[in-house]
This record gives sequence, structure tokens and C-alpha cells, in this order.
Amino acid sequence: NMAFVTLNDGLNNLDGVIFPDAYKKYEPLLNGDDVFIVKGKFDNRNNKKQLIINQIESIEAYESYIFNNAKQIVIRNLNDEPELEQYITQNKDNDHIPVEYFQEGQNNFKTIGYVARNNASIRELIQKFSPWDIRII
Repeated sequence: NMAFVTLNDGLNNLDGVIFPDAYKKYEPLLNGDDVFIVKGKFDNRNNKKQLIINQIESIEAYESYIFNNAKQIVIRNLNDEPELEQYITQNKDNDHIPVEYFQEGQNNFKTIGYVARNNASIRELIQKFSPWDIRII
């Protein structure tokens, strides 16, 4: 068994294929209309790009991995720095992630504080911004 899927990144569609080895591993996840994070490699088939999928993760598992392994959070288009004071602290330790403001005009970064390394704190902070204005690195 294998599967052909349509992938969407919010802007574009792309064909994907899940070959038998990966399909066997992820088949229990594929029943329904759930949204997943997929990883794979690009290939050209019939002069059209497709993604050969070799890993599938739930949004929750992916988010948890990203939050737990974050090195920094970068924000741009910061309109109200004092509003962020309820989400960030000046504690610089292993239990906190640096929050950097990218100043586009000067093309440099400014550390504005640190956010606690827990999913709830990070989620609250990132929900204050458009997806275009925040990155977890």
C-alpha cells in the first residue's frame, strides 16, 4: 500500500507520495482529515515537483519538539514593546529562551528579554504576532 496526497503550505498546493515503507509506519495517522507536518525530499515527476514523504508528525508533536529545542525567538515589526513585559523576563538562564527583536532599518538584532521554556508561555507570546513577524529558531 502507498498513498498519493495533496500538500498545502497555506499558499500553494504540491503533490506528495508516501511509499510502502513509510505508509506502513504512518497508516494509523492517515485516517481522517487531520493536519500534519511532513518531511521528505523533492522529486520531479512528469515535469512537476512532488514531495516524497518519509516522515509524518502531528502538529502537537512538532510544536512540542520546536518549543523544547528553541535557541531563540525572533520578532519583527514590534509595535508595543511594553505590552510584551507580561510575557518576557530578564532572567537569563537555561530555563528561558532569548527573545530578539530584528530591527529591519538597522539590519540588526536587539535582545528584549527571555521567555520561560514551557509550551504555555511560548504559545502565549507567539499568539501576539502574525506568523510573518515571529520565528522560533
